[in-house]
Amino acid sequence: MTFRMAPRRWAPRAVLLAVVALAVGRAATASTGRRPPPITPQLARRAYVEITSHEPGWRRNAALSFPGDPWSADDDVHEHEYEEIVRFGARTSVPVGDVLRALDDGMHEKWRAPADPIAEVPPCRPRLVY
Repeated sequence: MTFRMAPRRWAPRAVLLAVVALAVGRAATASTGRRPPPITPQLARRAYVEITSHEPGWRRNAALSFPGDPWSADDDVHEHEYEEIVRFGARTSVPVGDVLRALDDGMHEKWRAPADPIAEVPPCRPRLVY
């Protein structure tokens, strides 16, 4: 009895084993990404003031874009707000989650800002046509 396998039977297994070994080796030696340092209290207040100062203009434009549809106007405002949050995080090398936390803390602790954000959500009234 012989234990030799024909090359067409062991070649696919050898290739699969090599690919798995390569993937495991790569995963084991990969470096983790560096997380930026957390936001400082001063930068958190700056983020709150800078981002909320845009809200009156965003609300004015959204009301013109979505007349008679407060939910869609509010949704549009928050889209602009999120874009500004991401830009602020990138500009200051702060994680987006920390900038979001700064906005949340600022609203709850009533930090002073040129324009206080509106913390109410209008009811959703689906449109018949999109």
